[in-house]
Amino acid sequence: MAAIWLFTPPSGGVFPALRPNDPDPPHTVYARGLRNSMALALHPNFPDAGYAFLQGENGRDLPDIFKPNEEINAIEQGRHYGWPYCYDLSTPSPEFRSVLQSGTYKSLCTANALYKPPFSLLPPHGAPLAMLYYHGAKFPELEGKLLVGLHGYRPTGSRVLAYDVDDHGFPRPSPAPVRYHVSCAADPTHSFQTDAGEVAAAPFEELIAGWHRVNGARPQGAPVGMTVAEDGAIWLVEDKNQTVIRIDRAAGDAPQPLPCDTRSQAMIDQLAAFIARDAQNSVRLTTLRKGLVEKHCLGCHSDFGLKAGQSEAEKDATVLRFMLSQDGWIYPGDPDSGRLRTRLRGLGAEKLMPPGGESLPKTEPGYARLLDTADLLVARMVPGTRIRIKAGPPQRRFFGKTNKECGEIPAAKVVVVTQRSAVDKPGFSRFFRPADPYLNGECTDDDGYYIRQEFLVPVQ
Repeated sequence: MAAIWLFTPPSGGVFPALRPNDPDPPHTVYARGLRNSMALALHPNFPDAGYAFLQGENGRDLPDIFKPNEEINAIEQGRHYGWPYCYDLSTPSPEFRSVLQSGTYKSLCTANALYKPPFSLLPPHGAPLAMLYYHGAKFPELEGKLLVGLHGYRPTGSRVLAYDVDDHGFPRPSPAPVRYHVSCAADPTHSFQTDAGEVAAAPFEELIAGWHRVNGARPQGAPVGMTVAEDGAIWLVEDKNQTVIRIDRAAGDAPQPLPCDTRSQAMIDQLAAFIARDAQNSVRLTTLRKGLVEKHCLGCHSDFGLKAGQSEAEKDATVLRFMLSQDGWIYPGDPDSGRLRTRLRGLGAEKLMPPGGESLPKTEPGYARLLDTADLLVARMVPGTRIRIKAGPPQRRFFGKTNKECGEIPAAKVVVVTQRSAVDKPGFSRFFRPADPYLNGECTDDDGYYIRQEFLVPVQ
C-alpha cells in the first residue's frame, strides 16, 4: 500500500483483540505514496492546524551513491507523496512512464494537485528509520529540535542528524547549495542535487557523525530506533552490532574523531614497492595508465593526480597511488571484490565507467585485454600464493594472532597467503589483509590475519 492508515479507537479508547481471520479495524487511508515509513514524528501540538506530522522516506534503490535522495515529507491527509512513481523532488520513475500518461496519476510528479513533493531532502541512501522531537533537561541546546537517525550502510548513512525547526515543528530550508557529509570519501561533503542541479534543503548538525568502521577500534554503526528518557538522555538502538546505546553529556572534552579505515601512507608505500620490484606488474601498470587512464579517464577523478611535466615513471606512480587511496577500488589479490573491476566491466549494480565503455570492447582493439591487464595487476600485486576459500559454509571465520575473531570471508573468495604454515600459529595460514567488507573492525593489520589451513584450496 505504501500508505499511512488512520485508526480511530472505539469508545473507551481500546481496540478489541483480533482473532485469526478477523477483518482489520475500520480505518482511513490518511496519505499514500510513502515507502517504508519507519521514521514518523508528531509535533506535540498536532493535530492542531498547521503543526507538523513528518515522515522520513526511504527512497528507491538506485546504484548511484548520490541518487536518489531520501526525503522528509510533511504529511497532509489525502495527499500522495510519489512512491513508486516519483523520486527526488519531481523526477518521474521511468518504469512507470505509462502510468503517468493518463488517469489519476497523469503527470503526478510535475503537474498534479494530488502530489505533494518532499518538504526537504535527506542524504541519499541514508535510510531514515528513527525520528523524534527532543524534549529533555539533559541537552538544553537540543530542546525542540528534530532528531533523525540514518541507518543506511552507504557512506551517507550511519549517523544521527539534528534539525532546527520553526514554531510549528518544520525544519528550516535554506537556499542551495546545502551540503551533507560523506564518510571516508575523497570529497567529504556533497551538495543536495537532483537531475536538475543543486536544490534547496534544510541544513542540519550531526549529533553522531562518521560512524564508519575503524579497523582495530570499532565496527560501523546503524541507528534503528531512538527515545528520550525521563532524565533527558537519548537512548539509541542500532542493529549492526546489536547494541543499545545511552547518549549522555561528556564528562570532559569530546574525543577526537577517528580516521576513516582507508589505507595509510605506509600501506600505499608498501604496495607501490611490491609493484616496483615486479617487472611484469610494472609493465601492466604502464599499460593500464596509457591505455585506460590517459585515454579515457582524464577530466574526471581529479585526473588521477597526473600533472604536466611528469616523467613516465612519475606518472605510473601517481596513477597507482591515486587508485590505492580510493575507497574500495583495489583489494590486492582479489580483483573480483574491488570497484576497479566492477566499474570497468559494469558488473552488478555498478555504473559502467568510463562513460560509453559498453562499446569499447567492440570498437577499440585490445580494450578487452586491457581489462584483463587490470585484473592481473590487482591479482598479483602482493607476493604470495593466491588460495581460494574452501566451499562449505557460506562464510569462513578468520582470526588475529591472539585468536581474536577478525571477520568472515565468503566461500570461493581468493586470498593471498604469505605463510602457508604460519610460524606463530600452528594449524593456520597467514594471509594478506582481505577486502574491507570482510573485516569486523576488531583487529589491526599488525595482528596479522589467519585462517585454518583446511579451509584453503588451490586456485584452479
